[in-house]
Amino acid sequence: MALEEFYGIRDRLFRRYGKAQVNAVAWIALVGLASISVRLLMHYEFDKSALLYVGIPYAISLLIALYRPVGSEEKWWHPYADHSLIALSVFLASSIVLFEGFICVVFF
Repeated sequence: MALEEFYGIRDRLFRRYGKAQVNAVAWIALVGLASISVRLLMHYEFDKSALLYVGIPYAISLLIALYRPVGSEEKWWHPYADHSLIALSVFLASSIVLFEGFICVVFF
């Protein structure tokens, strides 16, 4: 699927259900995907590898960047702050399910 098709679907969902509701469902789905991915990696004993500690945060960050592209009208620090806050909330929410330490998540 091309990015234009993805953004077209996202925009249609925004018009139909509202931006706040679609964003909430997207972030909840991202938390679920992250939780399932980490549990699978731990089940197959990849929990001692960089795939878990580097790969999963990278994939989450990439999905956030694809979902919320940077607009040209924004100030230079807005996209960074938004991305950081979204990633922090996803990691904090998934840490509840994954029993990850709060301090580790805050220091990410």
